[in-house]
Amino acid sequence: MLNCKQMSEMGSIIIDGQEPWRSKMSVMMHLSMCKRCSRYMQQLKLTSQVLQQSRIEADEAEIERTLGRLTRWE
Repeated sequence: MLNCKQMSEMGSIIIDGQEPWRSKMSVMMHLSMCKRCSRYMQQLKLTSQVLQQSRIEADEAEIERTLGRLTRWE
C-alpha cells in the first residue's frame, strides 16, 4: 500500500489517470483509509479542472507584465 508521501508525489499522475493498474489498486485502498489524502486528491482534481477550463494562451509580454505585478506585491 502507498503512504501519504507517495500519494502526494503521484498526485498529477493519479488525476490524469496514467498510473498502472497495480498502483490504481493501491491508490484506491489508501484513499479509502486516509481522509487527508482523499481531500488532497479532491482539491487537486478540482484545481486541474479549473485550470483546464480557464486555459488562456498568453504571449511573453503578458507573462512579463504579470510577473512584474507579482514582484511589486512582495
